[in-house]
Amino acid sequence: ILAASLEGNDETVLRIGSTSEAPNALAWFPKGDEIAYSYNSLQGPGAIDVVHVRTGQTHRLATFNDKLPFDIHWSPDGRALFTLYLDIGAHRVFGQIGLVRDTGGDIEPITRDANTYWTLALSADGRTLATLLRRSYATISVLSKAGREFGEPRPLFSQANEFHEFSELNWTADGGLLVNTFGQQQRKLAADGKNQTQFLGADFLDA
Repeated sequence: ILAASLEGNDETVLRIGSTSEAPNALAWFPKGDEIAYSYNSLQGPGAIDVVHVRTGQTHRLATFNDKLPFDIHWSPDGRALFTLYLDIGAHRVFGQIGLVRDTGGDIEPITRDANTYWTLALSADGRTLATLLRRSYATISVLSKAGREFGEPRPLFSQANEFHEFSELNWTADGGLLVNTFGQQQRKLAADGKNQTQFLGADFLDA
């Protein structure tokens, strides 16, 4: 982490570390004397540290065993740090919005839904958050061959916010359909789409 004047002068090195601990985002404290930064990895807990600009001293604000913080923004009064985070302890991994008190502790959720939120911006007065929301809807259909042609698609399963661009489909040996959604879950559908069996939730990311 480097600090410098607006002219690019007086460059100061505040923190040096490995790429595995590279910060995801930085946030100036309202008084301008400290910088908070979030970092995480899939092999360890997420955390938010704070470094003092003049002394270079660092202290831990919060550690999260099942959450990965990304974008962070201090409230104007410095009493809360808003964050965009992933909850890897849930059965579905979606970007959500929460806050961390200046005294530390766990992330307090602001959003609790199946939508995915990307990026986070805070208004100057600290009263409004802006974000990008992604909502998906997908349908799994099969086509049966009739003679030399295929018939009309036959829907097997439709669900909002269950699939994304990394989802995969594979036939099983017994004629079922294996649906794998990376970072969310894995399930098996019967050929008629009526019976479903969930094998795996998002907790497999901890393995």
